[in-house]
Amino acid sequence: MNSRKALFLAALLPLFSAQAQLAPGRYQALYPALYLDLTASHNGQSKAYDAQGREQNSATPTYGAGARFPTTREDARLQWFFPFFEASQIPLISSRLWTARATLGLVQTRTEGGIADYAEANGLVRQSDGVSDLLLEFGPVLAGSADWRNRESTPYSLIAVTRFHLPVGARDPDSPNNAGSNVWGFGLGLGGYWRPHPRLHLDLGVQADTFSRDSEPAFGAQTPSKTGSRVAADFTASARLFGGVYASAGVDTWRQSANSYEKVRFANNPPKAATGMDIFPDPAPVRDGGSELTRVGAGLSWFARPRLRLNLSWAHPVAGKSGEFDLHYLQQMQRCIATNTCNPQPAGSAHVDGLGSARSYADDSISLSLGWQFSQGDFYSW
Repeated sequence: MNSRKALFLAALLPLFSAQAQLAPGRYQALYPALYLDLTASHNGQSKAYDAQGREQNSATPTYGAGARFPTTREDARLQWFFPFFEASQIPLISSRLWTARATLGLVQTRTEGGIADYAEANGLVRQSDGVSDLLLEFGPVLAGSADWRNRESTPYSLIAVTRFHLPVGARDPDSPNNAGSNVWGFGLGLGGYWRPHPRLHLDLGVQADTFSRDSEPAFGAQTPSKTGSRVAADFTASARLFGGVYASAGVDTWRQSANSYEKVRFANNPPKAATGMDIFPDPAPVRDGGSELTRVGAGLSWFARPRLRLNLSWAHPVAGKSGEFDLHYLQQMQRCIATNTCNPQPAGSAHVDGLGSARSYADDSISLSLGWQFSQGDFYSW
């Protein structure tokens, strides 16, 4: 199998997802057809970066060493490339290919260590398995779709997508680790592909996402009530080694602006109340310093059959930062409500690890993907 045919078989994974495969032609415009990717991935999530970017031997340092959120995912992604209103000759629409993608998965979560002990002691849920949130993407092939029926190859392409994050995933507000979120998301992505040499393939992508408010933040509102906006970028270089075997190397990075938290109900290390006083968290909103993560990775792809691709990817974090904040406490005289003498006063603070989207993990992750291209049209005409 030559490299040209092999690349046409590549089934793209979702832009910038945590399970994205390092493979040739991640952002290549493919021949109109239906593509399926099945991906299994695992991340131990036993180490996290703190707010200063230092690696910690715990997923949640404020709950002690050894806290872990091991997570396994099985994702299915369907992608279509198709001409849109081709016979109508609508300017800027009928003259190009379009793509649509839908991604949904099953997530198995676990909570271990000090934070699991805290959850059990306080009657909270340790994890929430189930279906993930749904990601929908749609957009045009801005470059690389002209004369798609007749040309022999596609040395470059540029694809733009609009992304919609739908919060249909399983979630328990008492769990620190959930399969789904509770927020809607909207984003724009741009991915470019270039083949400067028959054996060398380059992919570059950028993206920006914004998210809605969470009406019920999880685990005592230690997940954000308003997730910060996120920008991301990734780069992959792939080369054909022999036959249908390709090696890839790349880097991806994302940055998230400050997350907001409201009415946080508890912390693992609250200050002690003075004698005769009741103590409680200050319900006022608080913000963290944002979060970020940068990873390098490698991948190996094998086009085992004309329409079948197997891919193994590994990613290693090299820098990151998690969202953390100081939760202020107030105190007042016991039974002050009965005597109408309540006058809350500052009582110190507790450091809190932001959970959910605020955390950046320092563990290596690995994923295995199977890609299949359904027979539609003359796939080899490029």
